[in-house]
Amino acid sequence: MVMALLKVYVNSLNGIEAFARFLKSEFSDENIKFWLACEEFRKIDNKGEIESRAKWIYDTYVSRKAKTEINLDSKTRSHIRKRMESIDNNIFDQGQKCIKELMATDSYPRFIKSSKYRSLLA
Repeated sequence: MVMALLKVYVNSLNGIEAFARFLKSEFSDENIKFWLACEEFRKIDNKGEIESRAKWIYDTYVSRKAKTEINLDSKTRSHIRKRMESIDNNIFDQGQKCIKELMATDSYPRFIKSSKYRSLLA
């Protein structure tokens, strides 16, 4: 149920912006930024751009050295690291799924109880 609500909500520009502001206030906006970067990454069709963008996403969000490291389990992080040797548009799918589930079960329920959400509905 929460996953379905999150899916509907992030398909709305106002919804994404409000949710991103909420996540920023909780110091976890790297999650929505990673999720959005993956959505855009999937649309790229130029091999050179795919490789450079994948490296940027990895260095920015997935790497243990990233300043905006997302919370991935070690199995998923390792899977992505290995796939960096042979990059395609689906390289981040598993990580994106984990982050979406995290947002749906952790951040989003708090968001819909927040004043930021209520003010959006007003």
